[in-house]
Amino acid sequence: MAGFAQRLATGQRFGGRALMQVTIASALLLSSAAAYAFCVGDCRAENKRVTVDELLTGVDILVKGGDPTACPEFDADESGQVTINEVVLGINNALHGCQPTPSCVLASTSSIVLNTSLPPLVLDALGTLDVTCGDADPATGQAPCTCEVVQFEPLFIGGIGFVCITPFAGCEQGVIDCDGGSNISVELYSDHNIGECTGNEDCKAQCQTYCQGLGKVPTLRQRGCEGFCDGGDRDGLPCNCDSAAGTTCGKKCSGGTVFTCSSDDDCPAGETCVPNVGECPNGSCNGPDNVGFGNICECQCVDTAVGPPTGTGGLRCNLGVNLIVERPTLDPCIGDPNARLITVGSSCVPMTTDTANTVLHNANNGKHCSIDTTSPCESDSDCLNFFCSTSFASCASTADCPAGDICVTQNHCTDAFGPFAETGRGIECAALTATGRAKGLQLRGVVSFFGSSIGDIVTRVNADCR
Repeated sequence: MAGFAQRLATGQRFGGRALMQVTIASALLLSSAAAYAFCVGDCRAENKRVTVDELLTGVDILVKGGDPTACPEFDADESGQVTINEVVLGINNALHGCQPTPSCVLASTSSIVLNTSLPPLVLDALGTLDVTCGDADPATGQAPCTCEVVQFEPLFIGGIGFVCITPFAGCEQGVIDCDGGSNISVELYSDHNIGECTGNEDCKAQCQTYCQGLGKVPTLRQRGCEGFCDGGDRDGLPCNCDSAAGTTCGKKCSGGTVFTCSSDDDCPAGETCVPNVGECPNGSCNGPDNVGFGNICECQCVDTAVGPPTGTGGLRCNLGVNLIVERPTLDPCIGDPNARLITVGSSCVPMTTDTANTVLHNANNGKHCSIDTTSPCESDSDCLNFFCSTSFASCASTADCPAGDICVTQNHCTDAFGPFAETGRGIECAALTATGRAKGLQLRGVVSFFGSSIGDIVTRVNADCR
């Protein structure tokens, strides 16, 4: 079997009947292979069964380079060709029967965009989602829907590590509007500092009141009092850092006003450099590590029924995710406890096929210039009033800027990241019901994270189903 795995990994071809023999044996070991929204190999697409003659059709397409339209159900990822992985899936379905399968394979246009004080970071989103909707109510034309993570490739973020994404099943279900007309756009309002707090429960109550004042509701988990553990072995207890590796969070000066030091020389007179104890094993510490904002209430509020009326097939749902951050390794996100840095916890990311809007106030608990976002400020006078649009150098006219650059203005002092907006696309309910596939569906989602090692992050999720 190792020989088959090696040839499969290297893309080598097999002879037709030899391929059939090997893949039938292999399928017995690959029953957990990646799945798709229809019965792979069911060429007739009528009985959710795969027969021997249908398997032979798939093998012939693979080995002889035949036309995939002879059996479109073997071209599971709709790439225009049949691969050995897809033949294995067909054989697996013949042996074990067709099982419920994910409906959305993320297209190459899918991405996760991270907005911080630095230039935006765009990451490829690779994986599968399951978008499942019930029967529509004849009176309203609406049906309940859920969006779930099936599998997501690890995301590497410089300065943070690998982000491991797994399913979380505790989110409220969404809705698809088959007839159109309802309001399903999403509006997320985040604030790094809504006031002082004495702990997570106090912050939770404050966030509830704050969101109500905005006509919104608090999001799940993305709220907490800085300096207190969120989840894990020390949930709700005071903390200074996330790390679960070791027994301290670095060092601080004994007087408690300087939160990082390497020796007594770094501390004020009369103070010493001591271990900074206070981690959150299997959880996360609200706020940036060892900075000492402390007792600040972070809050996110969401409204999932805004915007103009949606068109037919508009969909809104909550994508449940568990997030763990690991240190860089050669084999990330395999559950190695020694690689784990932070257990971020569970999130319900609001997703929509209409527009997802978001803004984050008091970003990094301070103010920055609106264009050159790495520059701190207290007022507009601290920001360049006229600057080159790419180099940010001061200018009086475009002649003062490098070639291809222009002199612009409108740079001002702000406490916000955003606003940002992303717009998706729905699909007809009949198409989703008939095929079980969410082909062409474009979901957009937003969520913010406070106090990471690269600062506050506004995260925009673009999930396109191919």
